[in-house]
Amino acid sequence: MLFYKKKILVGITGGIAAYKVCFLVRSIKKQGGEVKTILTKAGERFVTKTTLETLSEEPVATDTFEPPSNEAILHIDLARWSDCFVIAPATANIIAKSANGIADDLLSTVILAHSGSIVFVPAMHTEMWENPATQRNIKLLRKMGHEVMPPGIGALARDKEGIGRMAESEEIESSIVNRLGLKEDLKGKRILISAGRTEEAIDPVRYISNRSSGKMGAALAEEALTRGAEVTIIAGIHNTQLPGEAAIIHTDTAQKMAAAVKKEVDKHDVLIMAAAVADYRPVNPVKSKIKKSKRGNLSIELEPTEDILGSLGKKKTNVVMVGFSVETDNVINNSRKKLSDKNLDLIILNNPLEPGAGFDVDTNIVTLIEKNKKPVKLPLLPKREVARHILDRVIHLI
Repeated sequence: MLFYKKKILVGITGGIAAYKVCFLVRSIKKQGGEVKTILTKAGERFVTKTTLETLSEEPVATDTFEPPSNEAILHIDLARWSDCFVIAPATANIIAKSANGIADDLLSTVILAHSGSIVFVPAMHTEMWENPATQRNIKLLRKMGHEVMPPGIGALARDKEGIGRMAESEEIESSIVNRLGLKEDLKGKRILISAGRTEEAIDPVRYISNRSSGKMGAALAEEALTRGAEVTIIAGIHNTQLPGEAAIIHTDTAQKMAAAVKKEVDKHDVLIMAAAVADYRPVNPVKSKIKKSKRGNLSIELEPTEDILGSLGKKKTNVVMVGFSVETDNVINNSRKKLSDKNLDLIILNNPLEPGAGFDVDTNIVTLIEKNKKPVKLPLLPKREVARHILDRVIHLI
């Protein structure tokens, strides 16, 4: 899932190579990306709106004055939406307009409104490519910080051979990867991630649990998918959306989560236990609701749940094992003890008393702790960024 949740905007102009963009759109979608397309009037002569809408699962934008809603300013909204903007095929005409700030249709207007760099994928006859005016415009675009991909040499329209052939989808995707700073360093690896919390029944309506939302586990899964891994999530109770591209196994209690993790772990290269598993459960949960009594306090006998990572660590295999440590006192020493006792490769410490850290928030403050290494404390970061740092360490451990 190289392009997982990345937003790619594709501008399509009037060239015979426009048909190739259909393969590009389909490929990006298959790899988890979101694609919106802008089709010029000339482009409509070579590829249909219906085709692009079917492949992208998004409406095709063609007219500056037909926004999707009364509140939208279409050219501004499209320019701001994208993580990467690609013009393919980029004709000599759109290259000239872009280099000189001309905005006379929707695509050229979006280009002018776009604040980031753009990838231009030229396609034209050799004579047009080699024309001094085109070469001057290309230099201007590159000077502005845009990328102009070199065209290939091969068959052009009317059986002519020469330079001017549009790059293939794989080459364009490589350029997008570079622009987005993506890496597929987990391709071919299988990662098992637990997420969310468990609930241990007291009676049919009450339970013992914690405040975990599952957001950290979801962030780890999204980052792993983006970096090419196959991901399985052992999901407890959660209050967040889990990536549909992952295989998801639903559980609700510590016992069920332990059984699922043990069944799956040996099929994977990495186990990351991000779930907040209840430490205790009622010894004798009752089958009917406990009535409120006026006679005084209620006592519930508790017993410890299974230490999932501790059990797995005793018979350590080649699986890289990563745990989380929620601590509020003597945090480093307590976390190091867990790292050693559970025979883990990496433990992630977080203190929920720190502002912006802990459960049910979109940020976290963590410290990465490995054996015989100095702890690395990260600043307050979005959980997706925390996930990136964790998986960077996992790569080295693998």
